Amino acid sequence: MPNELIQLPQSELLEYLRRQVDKMAELEQKIAGLEQDREELLRVACNVDSRLREYEEIKEGWDWFFANSLDMLIVHGLDGRLLRVNPAVERLLGYTPEEFMRLPLEDSAHPDDLADVLTHLRTIAEGTDGVNFEARTRHKDGRYRWLAWTTPAPTKDGRAMTHTYAIARDVTESRLTQQELLYRAQHDALTGLANRAAFDHEVGLALARAERLASPVSLLLIDLDGFKQVNDTLGHLAGDDVLRTVAARLRAASRKGDLVARLGGDEFACLTTGPSRAALDALAVRMLNVVCEPVAVGDVRAQVGCSIGIATADGDFDPVRLFAAADRAMYGVKARGKGDVAHAAAPA
Repeated sequence: MPNELIQLPQSELLEYLRRQVDKMAELEQKIAGLEQDREELLRVACNVDSRLREYEEIKEGWDWFFANSLDMLIVHGLDGRLLRVNPAVERLLGYTPEEFMRLPLEDSAHPDDLADVLTHLRTIAEGTDGVNFEARTRHKDGRYRWLAWTTPAPTKDGRAMTHTYAIARDVTESRLTQQELLYRAQHDALTGLANRAAFDHEVGLALARAERLASPVSLLLIDLDGFKQVNDTLGHLAGDDVLRTVAARLRAASRKGDLVARLGGDEFACLTTGPSRAALDALAVRMLNVVCEPVAVGDVRAQVGCSIGIATADGDFDPVRLFAAADRAMYGVKARGKGDVAHAAAPA
């Protein structure tokens, strides 16, 4: 103890010692608090390290998935601007991610699909729900590929949406398969003309339009004359050649907007809307003449003719009655010697 403290009166010395004890107690309390804070900070630091490792693992997993996904993955802003594109874009569309991100939407989307794509983008920006659609996107080689786009619905966590995600998968092959199946369902396999089912459907639509617009609809039934003889003498393969040639000639002789079909066997039909009686007669004569032209089949020339019956409907004339009237007119031609054209009587 310093000499000056020894010389203090006992009462002052005791007061001094009491103050020192109080200071020591306060200091010990602060040290204990700091030790507690230190332990808490260590626990927080350990927790932060653990969360950082967890986030890093999640990010590594996402980065791996983003880089290796077979589907095209896109992150884009609400204004449609691309923020990130994964490498799958090069496999699907031939562009590097950097090239695709610089490509204006007007240059990448098919012109016929652009309006729909813009509508979908606006829907995505509103963030109300997920969006699924298919659209054509231009490949780097100039062709278009069908892509199926999926944009998941935004999460409902209360945060303001700043960007969205899109997944694209190439569905070109399935689209082509669907188109091929649809084509086969509507076209005759031998001639490529519309088949009976497709033709009947179009006749119904044309008659409905005729009733609404007061525009006449005419049906030409075309039955070949002498075709059985071609089959019997030259064989069915030669007969198929004749049918294909006749089909091409009838299509070439028809007017723009007319529908030519093969109804089956050696029977064809043509649906035409709005022609005058003179134009209708000219069409029938053209068809009659082109069918009568010889058809080269190997080293021989086959020849067939045709009989044409025409029925015209104004207003509400149903398909069954229209076909029946044209059929009667066509068989009337056959009964009179074939190779001619006849109009059915106007329906009552």
